[in-house]
Amino acid sequence: MKRAFILGLVILVGQVGTATAFQIVQEGPFGPTTAAFQTIETFDQFNGDISDLNWVKVEIFITDDDSTVVGTNNGQQQAAGDYAFGLEATASSPVYSPNIVAKADTVGSYDLAPTESFNDASDALEHSNSLVLTTVAEKTPFVGTGTFDITIDVKGFYTLYGTLIDVALTPGTAAGKAVVTYDYVPEPSSLILLAFGGLAATRRRRR
Repeated sequence: MKRAFILGLVILVGQVGTATAFQIVQEGPFGPTTAAFQTIETFDQFNGDISDLNWVKVEIFITDDDSTVVGTNNGQQQAAGDYAFGLEATASSPVYSPNIVAKADTVGSYDLAPTESFNDASDALEHSNSLVLTTVAEKTPFVGTGTFDITIDVKGFYTLYGTLIDVALTPGTAAGKAVVTYDYVPEPSSLILLAFGGLAATRRRRR
């Protein structure tokens, strides 16, 4: 179990009366580790009023490095179709549903005579998926002074769309991260303090 770190506080504000939103972003990186494996990332809850919280976004990112696949036509007829293979990360937690699945998939096509084979390697590009929670019921588990866990299960996969052939998959190395973002509008008193802080900083720079 690893504790996620706060990536930053993104402040989107002009003047006190025109504040739009603030964002708290937490990241829980994992890997690089050869699949299959499981990791648990721990995140802080939103320590504020739920009425100030606009939405919560949970994102999963994964990169597949060096997965390989070999497909062989062991039948008596021509075999053709499309394929996808790579690594998938399934992120589950008691604080949201459904699970989030991010697939680092490489796709291609095959057209094989009997006994012919193909081989392919993963594209090593980053892939992601996300879940945005906006209702009071969805946001409530994220609010408090404690923490919550996101469990990430990473494994290899392949899918065929066409004539069935024999496939041998060798999972590669997975690296990625889970990201939790809180988008919120602070109470007016907090905005005033931030405004005074900004003015003080400006005055110090001018001296």
